[in-house]
Amino acid sequence: MTRTTSRLAGLQRRQNQARQAKANTPHPVTTEIQRARIAHDVAALLRGASLHAWTGQHAANTTNLAGRIVYIVAHACGLAGIHEGADVNILRGAASALGDLQAHPEQLELHRGAIQSGLAACTRLLPSLTELQLAHGAQTLDDLLQRTEGMSTGDVERALQLRAEGQPA
Repeated sequence: MTRTTSRLAGLQRRQNQARQAKANTPHPVTTEIQRARIAHDVAALLRGASLHAWTGQHAANTTNLAGRIVYIVAHACGLAGIHEGADVNILRGAASALGDLQAHPEQLELHRGAIQSGLAACTRLLPSLTELQLAHGAQTLDDLLQRTEGMSTGDVERALQLRAEGQPA
């Protein structure tokens, strides 16, 4: 009798473990919905930043929106191991232009081209990045903005130098 009870207890334990593992695994449809939302949010932010970069007359809005997307893409590039290249260098230039624009808002027209180029580089880099990397960048940006008064060109450079877990430095 104890043998049967022991076997049934083991079977019950394995079934419970399987149920817990299944409960902790997100449903594939849920995962795709989350990915689509992230992609939609990033595209909307990029679209808004691009509109301000092309036609906006308010430097603070331009630096806010463009700075957010530049940081998110830079962070995702760092996680993806994309540390060098023409588009990454353009991203650095855009971050520098945004920093200068934040310090001198009256110079919007002077920096508009660099910001537009940086946003175009973001568009070209996006296909190389995953939604998870972009979401991580957005979360890190939110954390950074909660802790500090804002972000700087140095924050973008640090984001570009990130390494994914397990990747050699």
